[in-house]
Amino acid sequence: MNKFFFVFLCVSLFFVSCRSTQTRIVNRELKQLETRDLLDSIYYQYGDYSTFSARFTATISNPKSVESKGSIRIQKDSVIWISLSPLLIEAFRCMFTPDSVYIVNRLERSYYAGNYDILQNLSGFTISFQTLQAIFLNELWVYPNHTDSLLLTAFDEYEPNYRKNEIVFKQKLRLNQLEKKQFSQEYTISSALLRLLQTKIDDYAKQTTIFIDYAHFIDSDSITFPQDISLKAKQKESKLDISLEYSRLEFNEILTFPFTINPNFTPWQ
Repeated sequence: MNKFFFVFLCVSLFFVSCRSTQTRIVNRELKQLETRDLLDSIYYQYGDYSTFSARFTATISNPKSVESKGSIRIQKDSVIWISLSPLLIEAFRCMFTPDSVYIVNRLERSYYAGNYDILQNLSGFTISFQTLQAIFLNELWVYPNHTDSLLLTAFDEYEPNYRKNEIVFKQKLRLNQLEKKQFSQEYTISSALLRLLQTKIDDYAKQTTIFIDYAHFIDSDSITFPQDISLKAKQKESKLDISLEYSRLEFNEILTFPFTINPNFTPWQ
């Protein structure tokens, strides 16, 4: 028994040592990269696909908790389509384009067709099509108004901090900028996967803090992708918690985005 325990302990220490050494090697190699080159490596890990679809289970707390099954379809840079079925039948259907938001509430026989102000009113922070797409697809984005070109420019003001299994990008702050700064944003990246683990945002003007976390990464169609997304937003005394658990992920499939508004439905007031 003692001999078995001794062998087990040696094997365990060996594997721990290997993982620790591998982590140090990965971090040492990454540290040699300039920030722009590191950003390119993260981009590369996004994978090459134009469409994404999945089933999901969502839990929304604000403050009451509601759980819903649903499905999501995305044609990158074009349309995001979401169906929600909290009562085993479809209750909401949403479609987002780069400049418009469409929501049908079948339970109340009503609809919304307009701009992204509705999402800011519901969540308490600025949301655009590009932001939504980045959140659903585990990509980097810049608060409050994201564009890919702005991300490149913004990262010139960031510096990577290397931890055991993570790279944390924090903004460089100069003393004369502290009082002028309206918000800050941090990114935590997995050293091994080079995928986004967390985005943290502090909007000082709106007194809002947002955490978006990603977990349980799997390989699907040669793309490393998270199964779980968690968003926590706090603004003064109000809180919003949203969690998504993806299943049946598919990439580069031909998708349709059916959406119609019943002429008998009334517009949201």
